[in-house]
Amino acid sequence: MKAEIMIPESMTTASIAFVLDVRSERETIIIGSYENIHDYLKKGRNSNDIQVSSRKLGTLAEEMNELAMADNRMEEIIEASNGLYNNISEAQGNKNAEQYISALNGIYSRAPRANMLRNYIIFFIFTNYMRIHKEQSGEHHIFSSETRKSAEKFSAEYNQIIKDMLTSYRNLPKIEESDVYYWDMSRSIGSDCTDYDAHICHYNANGESKVAYITDDSFIGLIQIYSDILNQCNKKVRNCRVCHKLIIVERENDKCLCGNPDCEKKYSSDRNKVAQKKCRSNTINEIYNRFSNNSANFRRNFPNHPEFRQQIDDALKAERKVLLAEKKHLSESSPQDKIDEFQNNCNEAYYRLQTLNEKLMEKR
Repeated sequence: MKAEIMIPESMTTASIAFVLDVRSERETIIIGSYENIHDYLKKGRNSNDIQVSSRKLGTLAEEMNELAMADNRMEEIIEASNGLYNNISEAQGNKNAEQYISALNGIYSRAPRANMLRNYIIFFIFTNYMRIHKEQSGEHHIFSSETRKSAEKFSAEYNQIIKDMLTSYRNLPKIEESDVYYWDMSRSIGSDCTDYDAHICHYNANGESKVAYITDDSFIGLIQIYSDILNQCNKKVRNCRVCHKLIIVERENDKCLCGNPDCEKKYSSDRNKVAQKKCRSNTINEIYNRFSNNSANFRRNFPNHPEFRQQIDDALKAERKVLLAEKKHLSESSPQDKIDEFQNNCNEAYYRLQTLNEKLMEKR
């Protein structure tokens, strides 16, 4: 069975490259073997063995968001990959793998706006399967231990990329009332699975010097480079603070919102709630501090009467003890009537201390 996925017989690795033009707000993604990608960039040789997508800057992040949304497609890819793994594990021929290869071909797309990330996942799985299956056939495996080693090799290489790409956002809090989990870029490129080999290809296109970055059997490496280059250009890849979608923003922009009006509205509402809570919390402290500081001033009226000052201090200490116990049970979420009651109690305590002060003033 001839697969529609481009893969020459000599291919042993699945490579992916990108060219980033921040000034023109463009990015180019290329899938294929390293040799064919290199020939395309250096010599302008195009072929059916590579796929090229030139699009607006940030499309890569949008494709990652799309994969998070379209979970069923990823499940189909994983199911097909597991089927190919079992095919290798049981040392079966390609005929038994036809249904899984057909499934991958059905998802792989050469459309101009195809999701290149999804295509690369499929390309990686298919490339590794064909290579290991060919090695298995050439070595005439007889012993089950050798067959198992081939299957484990395929599984390990599959996990190297699929696990990195699919589990990096699984532990994120999901969006309210949905099953969508978006990539956490900082977690993805900061994990222990970010070891990768990368090639840098300098080439000339239309009289202009350009640089392409190529990684083999690793998309996480491409994400790392993608983020690093954007960061050098005062841009960064972040998650929207509200919906968690990946977005590209100016590095100085701390707002980190995707631009959706609903996200803008919720972010503004949440900030207002935080401000209101902070204000209410400050109000409680201000009520108590105003009482405490004003009441403490009474002792200044008796510089030459330490016994009167002691009476003021003792009375203030007793009032503070009662009010602090009440204040302890108040917070920014307390009902307004409770805060008003606390204000009245502070006022009454002040008036009691004021009365004591007046009596002591008469005795001076």
